[in-house]
Amino acid sequence: EVKVEADNAPAYESDEPVDVTTASTPAARSTRRTLVVGGLSVGVLGAIGAGSAWRWKSTRPEYRVVPDLAGLDASIAQGQVADLQLSWTITEQFDESAPPGQVLSQLPAVGTRVLKASGVSAVVSKGPEPRVVPTVTGLTEADALALAKSVQLTVEVRFRIFNETIPQGQVITAQPATGTLERGKAILIDVSDGPAPRQVPNITGMTPEQAKKAMPEGLTGVVVEQASETVAAGVVIAANYKPTTKLPKGSTVKIIVSSGPPLIPIPATKGLDVVTASKRLRDAGFVVAGSEGAPDQPVTGTRPAAGKAVRKGTEVVVITGAQSAAPVSTTLP
Repeated sequence: EVKVEADNAPAYESDEPVDVTTASTPAARSTRRTLVVGGLSVGVLGAIGAGSAWRWKSTRPEYRVVPDLAGLDASIAQGQVADLQLSWTITEQFDESAPPGQVLSQLPAVGTRVLKASGVSAVVSKGPEPRVVPTVTGLTEADALALAKSVQLTVEVRFRIFNETIPQGQVITAQPATGTLERGKAILIDVSDGPAPRQVPNITGMTPEQAKKAMPEGLTGVVVEQASETVAAGVVIAANYKPTTKLPKGSTVKIIVSSGPPLIPIPATKGLDVVTASKRLRDAGFVVAGSEGAPDQPVTGTRPAAGKAVRKGTEVVVITGAQSAAPVSTTLP
C-alpha cells in the first residue's frame, strides 16, 4: 500500500486521474512542481498586465473643447465653463454698447481643445463708462440741457423757485453738482422763477397818498384822474387791476382818482329862441339861470360861452340880441 503525505499534496485541484502507483515517484513530484511554478508565473504576469492597463487608462490625458461664450451673461458663461471642469477668470472693462455683465471676448478661442482643469479667461462688460457731471449752475435751463446732452446726460427740473436776485430761467442748484453719472441719467436742477409776484391791494376810497403807501414793495402806484358823477373829487375810485391780482415785480399800477363830475362843453344856442335854447341847455345837464336882453329876441350867446367845458350842473345865462339900458335877468320857464 502506497501513502501520499500531506506535504506532497497537489498545489491546485485537477480533474485528471492520478496513478497512485507512480504518484510518489521523484519524476512525478518534479513534474508537479514545474506545473505549479508555471501556473503561478502566468498568474503573476497576467495580474501585472492588468494593473498596467488600468494605470494607463486612469492617467490618460482628458481634453475639453472651449465653448463660445461671447455675448452671454457672465454667470451663464461661468456655468458652462464649470460644467466642462475648466477654471474661470474674468476681467471687466467699460463698453459703450454691451450691457453690464455681458462677455465681450474669451481666451482660448472658441473650439480650442484644452486639458481638463485648464483656465478660461473672459473680458466682461461693465457697461458704458460713467460721465463726468458738467457744471450747470448759473446757466439758463436751455443751456444746461444742451451741455448735459453733449456728454450723453440730461437734466430734469426738480423745483421752480421764486428768487429776488436770480433771473427767471437760470439754474440755482444742481444735484449732483460734481462727480459722475451713468450714461443717460439726469442731473436734477432747481430753476429760478424770478421774483415772486406782487398782489394788488384794494385801494378804493383811499386818498392818493394812502393808495401809494398801500402798494407792496416792487409795485409802483401812479395817480391818474378820472371824472366821476358818484365819487367825490380827490377820492380813489379804484386801481386799473382788480384787488388780489398778481403782477411781476416792477409793474406799475394806476391809482384812479376822481376829479369830480365830468366837464361838458356848453352847447351852441345862437339863433334859437330863448325857450328852445333853455331846453337844449337843460337837456345837456346845465342849469339855466335866466336870460339877459329881450326875451322875444333870438339868442346871441350864453354865459359861459358855447363850447366851454364846464362841470355838469353849472349855471348858464342865455343872452339875446336886444338889451335894455340896464341888463334884465329873466327867470325862464
